[in-house]
Amino acid sequence: MPPLKKYEREDIIEIVCKMVEHDGLKAINARSVAKELNASVQVIYHNFDTIEELISEVIKEIYQKYKNYLLAHDDKEKPYLAKGMAYVGFAKDYPEYFKILYMSSYDISTNELLTKDKETDDIIKETIAANFKLSKSEEDEFHKTAWIFAHGIACLIATSTVSFDEDEIRNLLKDTIDKLYIGFNKRR
Repeated sequence: MPPLKKYEREDIIEIVCKMVEHDGLKAINARSVAKELNASVQVIYHNFDTIEELISEVIKEIYQKYKNYLLAHDDKEKPYLAKGMAYVGFAKDYPEYFKILYMSSYDISTNELLTKDKETDDIIKETIAANFKLSKSEEDEFHKTAWIFAHGIACLIATSTVSFDEDEIRNLLKDTIDKLYIGFNKRR
């Protein structure tokens, strides 16, 4: 009998990420992962104490993929728009990942959701500060409003409710950002 293939934690996490990308998180259990690995469930439990620990690590990896996606989509002329496009683009390119990160049940406020990752929040805030003359509280309110709009588009795309092409998304986001900024200036 040939020796069993050895799997490292990182290998299993990456394989499960691919499973999730196609079938969603609900398809993940010890048997489905073992089948995908062509191994016994012992391989999983040799690397993780529980299937919940594996899923937690997979979610962390998915979030890292999201951050890398966001960082890879930059535009020096319109950086805030580029980040909005990346957010919606992630939902389009990785709908199952997006659903896990942004359409799952979390008992947190909108502000907590928006700032759950300091690094990503800093990237967004820097693009607002660099392009718009707003106070700190206005920046927070501006981003919250713009994000809710972008999140709506992303959810519609991730769930295949509607299909927008890239130009439609760009125009919707740009128009909303422009009108939002005009509105903030009128309030002053």
